[in-house]
Amino acid sequence: MITTLAEAHGLLKDRVSHEWTPPSRPRLQLQDAFKAGSTLLRVDDQGTAEEWRLPTKLFSARCDATEAVIYLRDIQLECRRRVGTLEQSCSSRPELSAASYHSGFAIRSSPDEKAKVEAFVCSEGSCVGANATDTAPRYVDGACVHVVSDVSYRVFHNGADGIVRIEAYLKLETVRPARTEFSQKFSVSFAWASSKEAETLKVSGNPGYLSGLPVLAGCFNQNGSACGRGEHSELYLTIPETEDGDCSSPIVRTKIKFRTNIRTGCLLRPSKFQNCSAVLETLLSYVTGISRYVTHVASFGNANRSLAADFVPILVENPPPVDSRATAAPSPTGSDVCLLPATHVRVRIMHAKTDHASEPQAKIVSVLRSYGGAAELRLSPSSSSRHRAPTEVTYIASFVDVTPPKPRRIFAPPPTIDARLPHDFFYPFFLESAAAAKCHGRASLLFCALSFVVGVVAFWRLFPLLEHC
Repeated sequence: MITTLAEAHGLLKDRVSHEWTPPSRPRLQLQDAFKAGSTLLRVDDQGTAEEWRLPTKLFSARCDATEAVIYLRDIQLECRRRVGTLEQSCSSRPELSAASYHSGFAIRSSPDEKAKVEAFVCSEGSCVGANATDTAPRYVDGACVHVVSDVSYRVFHNGADGIVRIEAYLKLETVRPARTEFSQKFSVSFAWASSKEAETLKVSGNPGYLSGLPVLAGCFNQNGSACGRGEHSELYLTIPETEDGDCSSPIVRTKIKFRTNIRTGCLLRPSKFQNCSAVLETLLSYVTGISRYVTHVASFGNANRSLAADFVPILVENPPPVDSRATAAPSPTGSDVCLLPATHVRVRIMHAKTDHASEPQAKIVSVLRSYGGAAELRLSPSSSSRHRAPTEVTYIASFVDVTPPKPRRIFAPPPTIDARLPHDFFYPFFLESAAAAKCHGRASLLFCALSFVVGVVAFWRLFPLLEHC
């Protein structure tokens, strides 16, 4: 039994033990010049510097992790937050407030300077300064208003000289008691301070498309002129989807990435609609929506967006009528049954490899958008649940490699070696013909006679030696 400290320390003296020391935080060092790939620093009002990090998902869709903002690397993050009791969490949770993402801190713009974030609140295509409007979330009539749903940072820089200014564009929404969770999006993009473009147009390859990058899209008239940029303009080919799989929920657009097949869908629930007009309006908003404003797709990843020759037209097969009133008439089978012109959309993007000088390049040669799957939806409340089952609407985008097979290469057969010995190589042991035998008969007889004489002489010389043995 160990009863004293000296005995305890003596027992541990020659033993191996493992210490559980807390991990030391990495020391943040300021650099004289900004470098691509370095982490940006966030400095709060008390002067504490730490990495600038934004919420993201890790093992689930929840916002349970953060990701560092890297200099000159654009990022797009999305995660979901649980609402809980709105009355208690609406104004008490900082992650729901827009102020948490633009005030109370600054970003280190140079070794000796900091840049404040200029915030703007955007709604329906227009943006105003965040200081000019009340953005604090509050509980009103059972709902939580002014909940931040989208934060887009725009960082203007001068390369190695650091950051010039930072702008944040915020979108707010109202969370109602029926919703148990909502989605938040965060993005950071970098642009040169001298850039006059409102948004930096990024390429998806140079020149050919690279796998995993979005497909460039555009809108052109029949005469080749651009349709003009409005609220419906699209820079990329997208596919619709909803957060909860219900067609009546808000639709978000997801970029179609090169050589990445994607399938989305939603359900048309009869209980959500009062008449066929509402059903058709929701359906057409999903299957056509903003897609009808996208008429062309760029052939290469670095196409000139203002040049129609760099784009290929999107071919449309069996398009449904755009106006829901044109197809809102009830079905002949009953006044409570709505005709659905299309519940299935398939976009096939055909690409091929071009014979480039250095290496083959991926090029989009055609795009085909097909509509199909006409169906009926019963709205009558008196119908059984089996007859009022929801109808699934699907949207599929797939890539098809149409590269023509290379011509079969035909090579000349390998050369053969025709090695032949001279006709008299084995002369005089083997004769090739009877004529040769006649010509060399006497020579052979003479050779045999000489050989016999030589043999007899040799035996005669060796015979005396054999007698003494």
